[in-house]
Amino acid sequence: MSGRMQDVHLVEVDEHDDPATPAARSRTRRDEPPAEPSTGAAPAPVPPPGGGDRPDAAAAARGWVRRHLRLVVPAVLGAAALLVGAQALLDARERARVEALADVRGVLRPVDPDLGVRWAAGAEDARVVESGVLVDGLVVGAAPLPSAQVQVRALDERTGALRWTRELDLPTPLMTPDAADPATWTVCTTAGAPARAGADGSTADARPVVGCLAQQPGSDIGPPPDVSLWFLDARDGTLLSTQRLPGDAAFTVLDGRFLTAIRVEEQVDSARWRVMATDPATRDVLWTWTTPRLAAPRVTQPTDVWSSSFASLDARGDRVLLAVGTSSWLLDGDGTFLRRDRLEPGWWPELARGGAVVHSTWSEDGRPQARLLRSDGTSATVDATPMWLRVDDGSVPGSVLFATRDVGPSGVVASVSARDASTGDLRWRVTGVEATSALLLDDRLYVVGADGLAAIDARTGAVLWTTALGRTVDEVSTDGRWLLLRGPGPVVEAYATGDGGRAWRADLTGEVLEAGTNLRVGWQVPRMYALRTDGSVAVLG
Repeated sequence: MSGRMQDVHLVEVDEHDDPATPAARSRTRRDEPPAEPSTGAAPAPVPPPGGGDRPDAAAAARGWVRRHLRLVVPAVLGAAALLVGAQALLDARERARVEALADVRGVLRPVDPDLGVRWAAGAEDARVVESGVLVDGLVVGAAPLPSAQVQVRALDERTGALRWTRELDLPTPLMTPDAADPATWTVCTTAGAPARAGADGSTADARPVVGCLAQQPGSDIGPPPDVSLWFLDARDGTLLSTQRLPGDAAFTVLDGRFLTAIRVEEQVDSARWRVMATDPATRDVLWTWTTPRLAAPRVTQPTDVWSSSFASLDARGDRVLLAVGTSSWLLDGDGTFLRRDRLEPGWWPELARGGAVVHSTWSEDGRPQARLLRSDGTSATVDATPMWLRVDDGSVPGSVLFATRDVGPSGVVASVSARDASTGDLRWRVTGVEATSALLLDDRLYVVGADGLAAIDARTGAVLWTTALGRTVDEVSTDGRWLLLRGPGPVVEAYATGDGGRAWRADLTGEVLEAGTNLRVGWQVPRMYALRTDGSVAVLG
């Protein structure tokens, strides 16, 4: 032994490459240079093919991959699985989001590029689609019949098939000058009965209740005709209860409760108004509240819509707003009195987002004005009117949205703004954006007007994008995925919510619908539909 340390060249061997096997020996002979006779010195480096001092990089890479293949393949497969899983999770979240939005009023059923007629029906069902409501998978609506009757019809939302009908008698019809059958105005809406506590303390689910009303047009002389109301089980048309209200009564529905405001305790030139909440299925009284006595002369046909002879009733969230003459009263959802506000002649009250009360009017020069009332009796003056939202998913709570469009010396100036529902403080304002139609979805306010389509961050007022349309559009709709614009004619355009780019366009002209047929969007029936020239209806999907 020489005593000198030897230079050693280590070679990593894959555990599957047993040097004892012929295949391994073959690979060793093929991949490694022939061994030099041992001289006790380190072997000289072997130059790569073609000369040079560096080893063959490609060969080294192939060797590395070959040696680490057992580790690389699982890593690649794992990364791919993570990407697929992440995409699947995103898709599942999007489906869940869209499904949740299906319960938001005004959100349409999915509208896709292959949009076509899902089902068609005759003129009698056109009235059902126009004035009806979707309840428990059925489109329920009323159509007038001869001889002072109405027929409530229930159509399958997916196929249009007739599921049940119910004929109802109107009260004694008003006489007409030509002795013809009197016209009747009909409409239906949801009125799910409140959930009830069972004997064992459990809470039963509310039955699907639909409320339908009918009223004949009044004349210029005499009191307005009475209103007939029927509450039916939407599943089979079973008649649950009926009511008949005076023509000057106000009524609405709130969370399964039927609310009415009726003039009571009448005296000469004075009366009180009683607000009553009842279970629409049983007519059980849930709560009542009555105004103080008011100066209210009985006038059958007032020329002033703010006359103290009539009341207005509004309900939203957990608030109820009654207005009569020069006063408005705010109640909680259980009938608890909260406050009374003065209502000036020529102003109208309404409940806005966040439980805010807003009084609005138009100035003599045609400019909108509003007052957002605070709980301490003061108010914030706003040079705009509350924005009507076709869709409001409840995002950005506590903000009241306003819109205005002024015509001045420099032309039309439009703006939208947001104010705090409690204080009336201005949160943000965007000038130069018109809101002929608007919807609120996922913290974004989408508006359409003469300037085109725009998206605004409803939390900050930042304009996210604008899209010029080159035409006038009166209304924007959504299915939760696309912003949908209709017309002219039987045409639908879909725009992306992310950047406002047009995603697709569907033209139903031809065999599907006649040219010039305008599409409509249901308010209580979440589908697009078209009324054909023969009076029939085509529901799209």
